[in-house]
Amino acid sequence: MKPAPSASAARATAWAAAPPPLLRFLAACHADFSMETGGAVADYIPELGSMSKPFVFALVLDTLGAARVESAIGVEPSGDSFNSIRLNADNHPFNPMVNAGAIACSGLIHEAKGDGAFEYIRQALGRFAGRELDIDEAVFASESATGDRNRAIGYLLRNSTVIKDDVSAVLEVYFRQCSVLVTARDIAVMAATLSNRGVNPVTGEQVMTPYAISRTLSVMTSSGMYDYAGEWIYRVGIPAKSGVGGGILAALLHMLNRSDDARNSIIADYNIGKSPSRRSRRPHEQKILAAHHQDVRIIELVGTLTFSSIDYVSRQLAAKPRPQFVIFDLRRVAAMTRAGARLLAEEFRELAHLHVIVILSGIKRSSADWKMLKEWTGGISNLRDFYLLDAAIEWAEDQVVYRHGGAIDFHEVTELSEQPLLAGLTPEELAGLAALGTIRSYRPGEKIVAAGEPATSLFFLKSGVVHVTLPDGVRLATLTAGMAFGEMALLESHRSADVLADVSATALEVPLREFERFREAHPRLGERIMRNLAQLLADRLIVANTKVDLLTAK
Repeated sequence: MKPAPSASAARATAWAAAPPPLLRFLAACHADFSMETGGAVADYIPELGSMSKPFVFALVLDTLGAARVESAIGVEPSGDSFNSIRLNADNHPFNPMVNAGAIACSGLIHEAKGDGAFEYIRQALGRFAGRELDIDEAVFASESATGDRNRAIGYLLRNSTVIKDDVSAVLEVYFRQCSVLVTARDIAVMAATLSNRGVNPVTGEQVMTPYAISRTLSVMTSSGMYDYAGEWIYRVGIPAKSGVGGGILAALLHMLNRSDDARNSIIADYNIGKSPSRRSRRPHEQKILAAHHQDVRIIELVGTLTFSSIDYVSRQLAAKPRPQFVIFDLRRVAAMTRAGARLLAEEFRELAHLHVIVILSGIKRSSADWKMLKEWTGGISNLRDFYLLDAAIEWAEDQVVYRHGGAIDFHEVTELSEQPLLAGLTPEELAGLAALGTIRSYRPGEKIVAAGEPATSLFFLKSGVVHVTLPDGVRLATLTAGMAFGEMALLESHRSADVLADVSATALEVPLREFERFREAHPRLGERIMRNLAQLLADRLIVANTKVDLLTAK
C-alpha cells in the first residue's frame, strides 16, 4: 500500500498543475457560456461575410499602395447600416468595412490580379490564419442567390467608376471571400496577427506590413462595428470587426508584442540566496536561510502593469518551483490599469489557495494603485505589505527561520567570541580587548552614531538590534547581537552613516585610540582583525555586485 503524499508534495503538485489566472478566467467563461443555446441564426444575410473585410483591406493596401486605395475608398464612418446603398460626397464608399467599401476592395484586387483575384485573397487569408483555408460552396451559392442588394451596390460603384471591371466577376470574388471556412481558432490567430503588427504569432511569417496593419486597425476602430462603432469604442475600447454570423474579432496593436511590453515589466526575479536582506544574520540563521533560500522569491516590477504584463508575470512565477513567500516590489511601477490590478488580485487569491504568502513592497497605502488593488483583495489572508523592499525580505527571512526551528532572540546576550570581526582571537586576547571597553545601553530609536562626526570608537553589539542608514534615510543594514558596527573607523576618520537602535540594545564600546595601542602591542591580533574586516567588506561587495547583476541581466 502506497503511503499518502506529504502536504508539501501535494502542494508542489497543485502548484505545477495550477493554470495562470487568465487561463482560469477563460476556462470559467467557457464553462459559463458553452451551453448557451439562446438566440437565433441571422438568416437575413447568409453566414460569415464581414469578418473578412479588414484582412482584404490590409491586402489591397499592401498590394496597390495607400494612394491608390485612398483614391477609391474613404475612411470615415457612414452612420448607416453595413449594407446601405449610399456613397459619400465624392461618390466613393465611406470606408472599407461597409459592404460598398469591401466590394470596392475586391474590385481593386480583381483589377490587379484578374481571374486570379480570389485565389490571391484566399492565400492571404490563409497566411493570416497560419494554414490553408477552403471555401464552403454551399455558402457561396447562398451568397450568390441572395446577393441582389450587393449587386445594386456593385452597379452603383461601377457607375461611379470605383469598379472598372465586370460587376459580376467582382461580386463573385467578394461572395467567395465571404464564404471562406474558418474556425474560432483561425479567427483568433488572424486577429492576433493584426495585433502583432502583421506577424503571425504561430508561423512567425510577416503576413502584411506594419503600415497596412496600423491603417486597418484605425478603420476598424472608427467603422468596424458599423453604426454601433462609437458605443463599442466607448464601452470596450478595442478595434473590432463583427460578422453577420455572430462572430466578433478584436485586436489591440502591440497586445502580443511582449518583447517590447510585458517581458520588460519584470526588471529582476531572484531568491534570497542571490540577494538577501541587509540584515546581518547569526550563523544558525545563515545556515537555515542557505538551506531554504528558494522559499522566498522576489519579483521586482517596472513600468505600467497591464492585463498582458500581469499575465506574463503569473506565467513566469509558475515556471519555477513553488516558494513559501513571494514578494512583488512595486516601487518602480509608474501606473496600474484596472484590468491589470484585477488580474494581479486573482493571482494573489490563487497563491493563497496554494498556501503561498504574498508580500507587497514599494506601494503606499494612500496611493490610488493600493486603493484599486484593495477593491479585489478583500478577505485575502495571505497578503502582507511593507513600504521598503529590504523590510519585506527581512520579514520573510524571519518567517523561514521560525518555520525551520530557528530562533531570533533580540534579548539574548552574545559574547565577543561570536563576533565575525574577532574570529580567530584567543580567549586571552578577547579578554584583553573587553577590558578596554565600556558596556553601553541604548533605548529604542536612540541614535548611537551620527554621520559626519569623528570616528572615535568601535562597537560590538551584545544584545538587541540596530540599523545603519545613510543621512537621506536609506537603510544600509540591520545588525543583530553578535555583530560589530563603527568598524569603518579602522579605515575612515569620520562616520559615513547613522546607527540607531531598533529595540533596547547593549554594546561594548571600545575607544579607537585604546584599540590601536592594544593592536600595536599584539601585532598578530591586529593582522587577524584587519583580515577579518577585509573578508566582511568583500562579502558585502559580493552581495552588492549580485544585486547589480540581477538588475542588469535583462
